[in-house]
Amino acid sequence: MKMTRIIHLFFSAVLLLAVAGCNSSASFPYDQSLCGNETLDENEPCDFDAQGNPMFSGAKLCHNLDGFAGGPVSCNSNCQINFSGCYPITNCSPYSGEGCNDDALTCHFYPESMETACTPHRSLPIGSFCDDSSQCMDQLMCVADPQGERFCASLCDVGTGCAGDTQCVDAGFPS
Repeated sequence: MKMTRIIHLFFSAVLLLAVAGCNSSASFPYDQSLCGNETLDENEPCDFDAQGNPMFSGAKLCHNLDGFAGGPVSCNSNCQINFSGCYPITNCSPYSGEGCNDDALTCHFYPESMETACTPHRSLPIGSFCDDSSQCMDQLMCVADPQGERFCASLCDVGTGCAGDTQCVDAGFPS
């Protein structure tokens, strides 16, 4: 009888602690019901416009994250930023492509972070509009012109010229 009473008190105490510790009013920094309404709402990291293109609200981008050179971010269906496309900083040469341990990868320089990373080979040629250096062909990088338009340009080592009289950019990459 005494043992039954102790067990009953024990389980009552556990139940009381569980209920007292439960937070039934969990909050998020933004109203999640507004996700997908084609508008960047207050404190919402990202959303999609009417055409399905992602919009970001002052969010961190790959080149601003410690340990990453660059890469594309995306917006998940729950209006959270997906950083899985970020490329980690790698000690490689964007001039020769050396330093990447996989033939499927090449070295790109990211002027925003002043770092290099190994990324998959891409196909955007010189002059193509781009969002990120990883979209440009080997030995090219994505730079902004004075109007803010971004395009693929040749990355040339200081003291060398670019073949074929193409535009070269000295981004200050250490030789």
